Amino acid sequence: MDLINGQLSAIYFTATASESQITLMDALVFKAIQPEELSSCGWNKKEKHSSSPIGVAFTRRFNHVSFWVVREILTAQTLKIRAEVLSHYVKTAKKLYELNNLHALMAVVLGLQSAPIFRLTKNMGAFEQER
Repeated sequence: MDLINGQLSAIYFTATASESQITLMDALVFKAIQPEELSSCGWNKKEKHSSSPIGVAFTRRFNHVSFWVVREILTAQTLKIRAEVLSHYVKTAKKLYELNNLHALMAVVLGLQSAPIFRLTKNMGAFEQER
């Protein structure tokens, strides 16, 4: 646990615990989506917060998971910890796939493939070559 910031890092949980919690939280939002929200494509309209509040919440949840993955990787203090965090999220993605939680799987994959992480892994590769 990061006592300075009061945040708990994902690497303190097993991949199974992380993906189970993500799936449970996604299921609550997913079950609340009404057919009318989907048929009207309300999440694409200006008044999306009133015409498709659950669709907007589902999108917000996707973005939250993606940004969480990026933040966890970028805030790792050492190269070793960063590698552990990356490995943790790869395992989490595999578990999400096994659970058929494609929504969260794609959120994690998007986080792993984001520009900051791509630049970081490129730099880590250059660092490894210099050693």
